Amino acid sequence: MNQAKQTKLPSHIFRLKILISIWTILFITYLVIIYANTELWLKLNSLYRSDMLFTVINITVTIIIMWYNWSHLPIEKEKKIENTWMILFLGIIGIWLWLPNKKEISEMTKDVH
Repeated sequence: MNQAKQTKLPSHIFRLKILISIWTILFITYLVIIYANTELWLKLNSLYRSDMLFTVINITVTIIIMWYNWSHLPIEKEKKIENTWMILFLGIIGIWLWLPNKKEISEMTKDVH
């Protein structure tokens, strides 16, 4: 991995964390609406196709995370494969588990400094 990509790694991870946070809040809100107010959910679903909208957003976020995992993270191929399975099977929880913490980010970028 080139040096320019490694120096931008912490800022990219921060942006992904913001994206994942927004997606998680929207998803939890959607789940609360489904279970707390079924009439509202049915109305939103019939008027705006909210189920399709959330499916498309979920697939898009998952593809972005997997693309970043495969193209930008300086980790071994086996770990990338393991991360991909975790993201695919665990969904939002898998994405949060995949997200590197500060210690992992510093280990990934240590050969730059």
